[in-house]
Amino acid sequence: MHKSVGNVVYLRDLTDHGWDSKTIRLFFFSARYRDTVDLSEASLEQARSQRQRLQDFVERLRSVDADVKSGNDLSQELLATFETAMDNDLNTPEALASIFAIVKRGNALMDAGGLGKGSAAALISALKKVDSVLGVITFEVEGLPPDLSALVEQREAARRRRDFVESDRLRGLLEEKGIAVEDTPSGTRWKRVTRGG
Repeated sequence: MHKSVGNVVYLRDLTDHGWDSKTIRLFFFSARYRDTVDLSEASLEQARSQRQRLQDFVERLRSVDADVKSGNDLSQELLATFETAMDNDLNTPEALASIFAIVKRGNALMDAGGLGKGSAAALISALKKVDSVLGVITFEVEGLPPDLSALVEQREAARRRRDFVESDRLRGLLEEKGIAVEDTPSGTRWKRVTRGG
């Protein structure tokens, strides 16, 4: 991008259009610091999707309560592969690839019931160390405002009554407000989903 050509985009332009700063950071890390980056709506959407995948992984790790003794090596592997990539001339695309490889393996282990809560906690700790460099993951547990929390509870009650028309209506209202709900055996889980991540 060159100012003289008129194709300069400022950070405030992106944030004014609703893009989250962590999504923007992840977008920039998708290329080496010396390489040209192609800023487009599609590339920002891809970064948003990747960031949501990381957030979903952290939430899944938090919900692990099995006493399985497995997956302990994933946290150490994550730290080692991330450090190797960063030591290779700050190769952030390789570093991100190493994180998503662990996410894929961690999700597969959780799907199979093969990841214990100790290993999940170790992975969260490793992700926090990695994110102290990248700054693209939110670890704070966020609460819902009372009005949205009430909608989630009403939807859960409608689902238990098997009133699926009302349940779907409430799901739609929540989605309009940027809240996605997921039904699990232990109840309803929610997450924020916004354009900017």
